[in-house]
Amino acid sequence: MEEGFKVPSLDIVRPVKTSVPKIPKEEGSTEGSSSGQEKTESSQTLPVAECPYIEPKWSGRPESSYSFEVLKTGTIIEIVENLQEKPYWVFGRLPQCDIPMAHPTVSSTHGTFVNKQRIPPKTYIRIRVGHIVKLGASTRQFILQGPTADEEEESQLSITELKELKKQQAIEMLKKQEQERLEQEKREKAREDEGISWGMTDDAEEEEVDLSVNPFASTNNEQLFLDDPKKTLRGFFEREGLNLEYKCEEMSQGTFVCRVELPIDDAQGRPIVAEVCHKGKKKECVVQCALEACRLLDRHGVLRQANHEPLRRRVPKSDSDDDDDFLDRTGDVERRRQRKTASGENSALSYEDLLEQQKKIIGQMEEIEQKIDAFKESEKAAKAGNEADDLDDFMTNLRSEKIDKTEIRKLRVEQQRLKGELSKENKKEAAYCAIVPLRCCLLKTQDPEGFQKLMDLQSHLDKRIETPLYRVLKANLVTFIKTILNLDIEEGTILEIAAILDTNAFEIRHQHRNIKVRGLYPMAAMIAHSCVPNTAHTFNEDFEFVLIATVDIAKGSPIYTTYGQTLQGTLQRRQHLRQNKYFECFCERCGDPTELSTFAGSFNCTRCNNGKMIPENPFEDTAPWKCSACECEIPAKQVINGNKAIMKEVSELDQNSPKEFEAFLIKYKDVLHCTNTHMLQVKYALSQLYGNIPGFQLHELTEAAVIRKIDICRELLEVGNLLEPGLSFFRGYLLMDLQAVLAIQAKRDFEKNAADREETLRKLTEAMDLLQEGVRILSPDPALKDFINGKVQELTQMMQF
Repeated sequence: MEEGFKVPSLDIVRPVKTSVPKIPKEEGSTEGSSSGQEKTESSQTLPVAECPYIEPKWSGRPESSYSFEVLKTGTIIEIVENLQEKPYWVFGRLPQCDIPMAHPTVSSTHGTFVNKQRIPPKTYIRIRVGHIVKLGASTRQFILQGPTADEEEESQLSITELKELKKQQAIEMLKKQEQERLEQEKREKAREDEGISWGMTDDAEEEEVDLSVNPFASTNNEQLFLDDPKKTLRGFFEREGLNLEYKCEEMSQGTFVCRVELPIDDAQGRPIVAEVCHKGKKKECVVQCALEACRLLDRHGVLRQANHEPLRRRVPKSDSDDDDDFLDRTGDVERRRQRKTASGENSALSYEDLLEQQKKIIGQMEEIEQKIDAFKESEKAAKAGNEADDLDDFMTNLRSEKIDKTEIRKLRVEQQRLKGELSKENKKEAAYCAIVPLRCCLLKTQDPEGFQKLMDLQSHLDKRIETPLYRVLKANLVTFIKTILNLDIEEGTILEIAAILDTNAFEIRHQHRNIKVRGLYPMAAMIAHSCVPNTAHTFNEDFEFVLIATVDIAKGSPIYTTYGQTLQGTLQRRQHLRQNKYFECFCERCGDPTELSTFAGSFNCTRCNNGKMIPENPFEDTAPWKCSACECEIPAKQVINGNKAIMKEVSELDQNSPKEFEAFLIKYKDVLHCTNTHMLQVKYALSQLYGNIPGFQLHELTEAAVIRKIDICRELLEVGNLLEPGLSFFRGYLLMDLQAVLAIQAKRDFEKNAADREETLRKLTEAMDLLQEGVRILSPDPALKDFINGKVQELTQMMQF
């Protein structure tokens, strides 16, 4: 008997009831001798057959009372009570069995059935209260009775749906068996082609586990994790580069539920979760959960690889065979490599980062759905007999992009994977986005006055509630607070607070503390919006809101701030405000088709090459666009689609390549004029790239690049003087960039004798004036203190020549 298993705690050897045959008396024998012989024979018993079952270490006795009701021909004929008194019970035809049965079909040949389903031999099967056990062809049915907590949950499916589900499972099983058979044939053929390896290769197969040691193992691999399932499972997760997390909850006194989410998906693309309900100690529940997780992983054929990993693969090298994606066609290798890399990073994701990841996944899913819909439409057209009849139609269809059925299957697999990823991101978001709403809810009891100020702010919940984001919040945030945290907070209050935060909160970027958070300032949230603001705001070291007047504001005049981006055109700004702030802007700039003579949202008329296309009514997104010089007119939809295409192209530019940004300006110089919103944004990006990235630092800039940066900064300042005049941060940053590059130009000209001392001093004096104005604008922001001091020191040293 192996040391890995316990000896059964109860002695199951019972006396065998045998009948002693009569022995005829021999002639001449005495009565005494005859009776003595009979006594000797009757005292002997037949040998008792030993039970082949070996009790594992994790076995134990249940704490609740269990029993079997024996059902035969519709009547309960017997009750086997006190099942909890023994760790296991033996059924069989031998008289020493715990539950002896006389039916001749009670044997391993005829099988055992649970709920009319034959179970595989030598396999542990979890049975619950209400399950029916039947052996062979015996008419006796053993119904397990016990606590209601151990009953199986009722299915919500109808009988028809259950039959269909069973049919689908049978089909999937047949497909899986056929696939395994084909893979086995491929492996055997490949082994024959390779010849004999003598078992010396890295992928040499190991000897199978001897099932005689554990005859009840469901697979040969169960022996590998039965002794210590927690260690085995931990090793698997470390190999995959993931963190193992047991989620154990106490359902009632002494009853625990433990769950582990596994990095494998089921047929519907959902992550598989190992779940165990155990009555006893919490650590025992964790062990049982680890055992169930190992079984699930083993059935998917991934656990054995984790347990017998070669030493060379344990070294985390990027060029290991596990990370070789040369023959990978599914992307699994690359995703596993990314998980390994991410597991070593402890950077926390902000709320906005999680939303961005969700948005990216949703976008990918929508793109896949569009391709699948296009394929369906093409299939319908083909079935309807809409094939090409002439050569021109045939060539047109030939040139058009088509997707075959193989590609569609790949897209559907990717779609299921993305659904699983989105589900995981939703779970992450629920934990993060609950913190601030919880703090706001606490105000109701700790600061009622502050809570009332909070609830008086606008939320636009009636408009937000149908958006995809708030459907996610309703499913995750509300569930997390009410179910997981078990807090008595109304669903409407939770969603109302989330909507108030999205409508009124300010984004705070604190460079010194390297944090990015949102802050709610009720008074500042009341400031009205305008696309030409007269104020700017920042935050001090204590996160206090600092409001700055950028221009002179007359007494009694309204104070404005901006909720959008200055360089965007009217079409983009109004759409942003409508989708994120839920109001329409009717400011002076939005009502002017020329946008204060900048024509930021317009573009060149390609018909006359003289005028600019401007909206007939800027307040109507569907209004047509007309040329300011000729009678050319185009629909609004064409303008919207054109802007989307250009915005996508800008977003795909390499953020560290000035060459790509310059190429964009050249490409669209005939369509987009110099102050178009897309051109302005690209130019602003260039003003930041020149002088701030490796290879393009100020001292590395060529003479042409220096002149280019000066021209861009001056051009952007002219636009800024119209759209954000005065002490705006937009102008402040441009002034700092312009003075620095002017100082570099003056110094180089003087060193090359291209300018005399007086001309050089004039340029440096201009740079100093720009620097002083820039310092005046940016100094209220404490995060820019070091940046400003560095610029002042640089220019001071340059002037000492």
